[in-house]
Amino acid sequence: MEPIYARSVIPCIDEPSRKAIFKISVLHDSSYAVWSNGEIERIETFGDGRTLSHFTPTLKMSTFLLALIVAPMSDFACRPDRLIGSKNTKSRVCGRVDILPQLAYADEVAYKALAFFNTYFDIDYPLPKIEHFAVPDFGAGAMENYGLLIYRELSLFFDEKTVSASRKQYITTVVSHEIAHQWFGNLVSPAWWGELWLKEGFANYMETLASDFVEPSWMQEEQFVVEKIFRFMVADSLPTSRPISIQSTNPADIFQLFDLIT
Repeated sequence: MEPIYARSVIPCIDEPSRKAIFKISVLHDSSYAVWSNGEIERIETFGDGRTLSHFTPTLKMSTFLLALIVAPMSDFACRPDRLIGSKNTKSRVCGRVDILPQLAYADEVAYKALAFFNTYFDIDYPLPKIEHFAVPDFGAGAMENYGLLIYRELSLFFDEKTVSASRKQYITTVVSHEIAHQWFGNLVSPAWWGELWLKEGFANYMETLASDFVEPSWMQEEQFVVEKIFRFMVADSLPTSRPISIQSTNPADIFQLFDLIT
């Protein structure tokens, strides 16, 4: 839904500062499964082959974090839950049934990174579950929706026989980045898109710390200087470089904020 697509799904005031609690129910074919920000609380089955799935209410959150997946039960499933912390938060990775074995590494990263952030921030992840869902294609690459994080398959898929070590590193940083957003962007959100850099900049740095925890031998903090800071400085040094914060209500300006400077 980020940045301004929630309004195309439901009637709402589609602004990041206007948070709300969402109570989601989905009417769908009984051969399909549904996922959303909350857990399924109750299911009603009708005689005509349809099912009404009711989800637990969300936390108070921005509209751009709303998420919904509807997919055939025969094609999509989740790996076994892993419990994290004193609250026994359920961490799970989902995707096409055919590739679930290749999502094992992403599953391990998701588990370790969430445990790291819980300790580092000393504020536990607030939801009872966190799902990482791989879909065949996804325009954004990955999105940090509260409780239901969505990724392009390539961002979670790892097979040691066919995929490079750099891909393994990419998976680690992407998953860590999206989990970092559960605090920077979800728990605390920008009042307007002009402050997008606050959530994206912090998540970029925090992904480095979590990746360093998951795979210490990679020396991610050192790589951060070479691979990211130098690139940011070059992008910010041009005569045409924009201000880091732009206060505009124009949709075109909002979309342009999702760049290297942010």
